[in-house]
Amino acid sequence: MNYEPDIVATIGRESTIALERAFGGRRKYIAQKIKQGSPIVEVIGWEAAQQLSQRFGGMQLYIPQTLALQARNRAIIHQRLQGFTAQDLARSYGLVARTIRNICFGCGALHGLRARNRLKILQQGFYGRAHSGYRTGFGGASAPNDQP
Repeated sequence: MNYEPDIVATIGRESTIALERAFGGRRKYIAQKIKQGSPIVEVIGWEAAQQLSQRFGGMQLYIPQTLALQARNRAIIHQRLQGFTAQDLARSYGLVARTIRNICFGCGALHGLRARNRLKILQQGFYGRAHSGYRTGFGGASAPNDQP
């Protein structure tokens, strides 16, 4: 069962992302009484750990990676559009260059657009969604006013 929306509602988006980065992709026992030195407290802080314990205490909770991966992928796309090479980003994120290219060009909203249009879309906050002023998709179409 996916508890991610419940986790976000309980401890907030930023704490959930931190929790996913530390424990994502596996089950984690949430104690009913959190101790000050526990790993969860070190990752998300005392208040968030208390809230998590009140809501999920005594459960083996599967911690997904969805939000953490989305945040990482947005950062990778943004840095790639700023001019960093796929090899540089691969080294800094512990990935291979092919994965960086797949992240940058695998989403339909940015595929097929020229670099300046991708940056414009990213700056306007249209990550992962089509913008009405641009034709997007896997057909290689570019912005209507693009000149070669």
